[in-house]
Amino acid sequence: MENISHEFLMTNGFTKKVSDEIYYESQITSSEPSVIVYVYNNSASIRIGTGREKDIKIESESQFSQFLETIQNTLS
Repeated sequence: MENISHEFLMTNGFTKKVSDEIYYESQITSSEPSVIVYVYNNSASIRIGTGREKDIKIESESQFSQFLETIQNTLS
């Protein structure tokens, strides 16, 4: 996975969080089941409802953008 830039994430509705490490989070939908996407250093994952996080394979910012758009369109 290429590095996803801070600017790209912030433009796409992600919030910067700090825990043991810095990561970014975006809650795609708050209705049940909730859908949250996380981006860590060089990895991304998605959590649906109370399920476990599943890794997402991201090749580029444009592909990640298409992925996010697909999720948003599917849930709306």
